[in-house]
Amino acid sequence: MTTVVHVVGALSFGGAETSLLGQVKRSREFGVKTLVFSISGRYGDLEEEYRSAGAQLFTSPLRRRPLRTIVRFVRLCRTSRVDVVVSHIGLPTAFFLLLGRIANVRRRVAVLHSEGDCKATSRLKALQNEFLRNLMILCSSVNIGVSEPALKYGDPRWLPWRMKARAVISNGVDTDRFRPSAQPGDSRQVIYVGRSSPVKNRQRLAGISRSLVERGWKRIVVVGPVGEDVVTADEALILLGPRTDVPELLRDSAALVLVSEEEGEGIVILEALASGIPVVSSPTGGAASIASRTAGVDLLSLNESDGIWADRLIRAAQKHANGETGLIAQGVIDNGYAVSAVMGKWYETYIGPNSSIADS
Repeated sequence: MTTVVHVVGALSFGGAETSLLGQVKRSREFGVKTLVFSISGRYGDLEEEYRSAGAQLFTSPLRRRPLRTIVRFVRLCRTSRVDVVVSHIGLPTAFFLLLGRIANVRRRVAVLHSEGDCKATSRLKALQNEFLRNLMILCSSVNIGVSEPALKYGDPRWLPWRMKARAVISNGVDTDRFRPSAQPGDSRQVIYVGRSSPVKNRQRLAGISRSLVERGWKRIVVVGPVGEDVVTADEALILLGPRTDVPELLRDSAALVLVSEEEGEGIVILEALASGIPVVSSPTGGAASIASRTAGVDLLSLNESDGIWADRLIRAAQKHANGETGLIAQGVIDNGYAVSAVMGKWYETYIGPNSSIADS
């Protein structure tokens, strides 16, 4: 049995966390014992689902008690005889891979989910990011990006070297949870699923929603934390907050809208497609990558007006309304995005005995 510890921010309803949950559910099929270490000091809304899937959970507040978190993580790696550390927290991943090296963990894996969550806003931040990128190369056995833009984000900017052991592997979508409905969803309901973050650009949703209402459609349903970016537009949107029934909500909708400025992969795009509904998204690196491989994704510039966004959503929903939901969902499976297929790639890449990537 191979013991793997995953380092996460918290077990919230983010794309990386829901995708990891799907992998954890299948980990024992590959002889993997899963530990999850949260650095926020709390577990999050998916705690019970992770426990039910067989994961052992640990947490410590890195920001408030950094020394305690360091000691606890190193002790966990040693006492549990961890074979692989897999960190999902962006560029700060480098720090936990260093701790893994100190604890003599033989495999240390950096997983990059975003194409720019830690982008530099000052010269000091740029220096910090560059330091972390180089530290990651020194401490990592392999860098994995969920898309090519996400993988490239981990490459140093100022020095002409990069991680030799690297791969692009999709997050994967749990096609047991996200699947088409036998009955068509609401033909006039658009849904948005995502967290509150400046790069998610959620404030743009209000104008698009108003344009949809003007065309006889319903207000956009927003699933995710109710932050300041959407709370002031409550009259234009339907704010549901975090939900556990996202698969059902997607199946009951006509289309998904995404207006992000950056997106590593956009697991919610795959979840929507697996549920049989089309997606209209801004042309982020992750969305463009998925659109190049499977049907059902329509890319639209953020420079276009709210009215054009509304028209494109209506057109996409109508185009796929007549018996095409199964075709959209099948494309997810045919193109290797199902977590059942992806799990084997993850295992072979950072654990498997036949991996072409040497331990370091």
